[in-house]
Amino acid sequence: MVNDLVSHLPLYKYVDDSALSEVVRVGELSTLQTEVDRVNQWSIANNMNLNVKKTKEFIVSYLKNQPSPQPLMIDNQYLENLTTKLLGVYLTSDLKWTKHVTHICSKASKRLYALRLLKRNGVQSRDLQKVYCSFVRPILEYACPVWHSSLSILLSDQIEYI
Repeated sequence: MVNDLVSHLPLYKYVDDSALSEVVRVGELSTLQTEVDRVNQWSIANNMNLNVKKTKEFIVSYLKNQPSPQPLMIDNQYLENLTTKLLGVYLTSDLKWTKHVTHICSKASKRLYALRLLKRNGVQSRDLQKVYCSFVRPILEYACPVWHSSLSILLSDQIEYI
């Protein structure tokens, strides 16, 4: 649906999600508001509305004195500037992984608890491995660019000891 959406800035499209990015050096002015307006006009022309509540502004800066850029707006509503989740990965303005790792550990822990209950109730280790590979491992591996196969085998072998 967004194949004909174009921008002067880098534009990343995935199914019904899109993201614009811009690098603004100290002393330069941002053109992002102009591009956001252009995307909004495109969406209106294509009988779609941008959901302002789901549209977020994400700023990354390593400067000691953080700049205060002009907030972005859509239809006279300011966009929130906060930690965001992009394709299931939590991103923060300091680009640290703490929030994402905490979320993944919490989610995997809940599923491991269910696996322990199955073990206590006498489910065979072969079946526990299948449950682990189907319900726990995908949580741990999602969005990981590198997953060492021997580590994966090691984790699968540890199911017997839960």
